[in-house]
This record gives sequence, structure tokens and C-alpha cells, in this order.
Amino acid sequence: MIDLRCHLFDGTACGTEDFTESLELCRQAVQEGVRTIVAVQRWDAGQDEPSLSFNACQRKLERLQSETGAALKLKSGFVFRFHPALDKLIERYGTSVTLGGGRHVLVALPSVHTPTETEEVWEKLAKLGFSVVVAAPECS
Repeated sequence: MIDLRCHLFDGTACGTEDFTESLELCRQAVQEGVRTIVAVQRWDAGQDEPSLSFNACQRKLERLQSETGAALKLKSGFVFRFHPALDKLIERYGTSVTLGGGRHVLVALPSVHTPTETEEVWEKLAKLGFSVVVAAPECS
């Protein structure tokens, strides 16, 4: 089983309280049969940089990986709040911000309405070679 959207990083919006809680989530996931987790942080609409640096994310993942061993594979990614210029961010950062370094971009749409630019942004991402995964589609 793969968990594509786990907020493991402490010190971030939607993240855990501390490293101990992050480690406990990883251990519980292994007990439940999860073998891969994509640890994501939220990237708010219109922001040019993530709230936690790429290096800080990598250090946190490496620390968790050393504690969990081979039982769990950890990857990083982001969940983007929809923004009309999302394609520019993906063009700038490429696979360093996608789910697990692949070609899928995790995007949360507004809960009240679908922006008129949505299809246009999806098409731009497709031209860049990326697919969109809508986060929590039941909320949109």
C-alpha cells in the first residue's frame, strides 16, 4: 500500500507536532501495511517558495528513514493549492515538487467552486509532461 499524501513534516501547516509524532505515524503505517509514504507539505497558492526548504525536507526524511529502516520507503512531494500560475512553479522546480519525484502534481482545488482557469492550467501542465492528481476531490 502507498500513502500519497501524508503530512509527516513537523513545523509545517498541517504537519505533526514534532519528530516523535512523525516517527509514530510511520510506525503505525507499517503496522497497517503501508510500504511507501509520500511525505507532503502544503504549498499555498501564489507562494514562490515552500514554507520548509527542500534541504530541510530532505534532512527530515533522512532522519525518519534511518529510524524506520527498510520497512518503509519515504519520498517527498507537495500538495499545491490551486493557482493560475501553477505551471510556472512546476516549470521552475520540475520533479523536485511532484509526488515522489515522478510526473504527478498533487493539487487541491477550492472547496466552493472550480476556478475558470482550471482546464487551461491542466493543459499547460500536460504540455510540460505532468499529470494532475486532485487532492480530496470529494471536497471540491
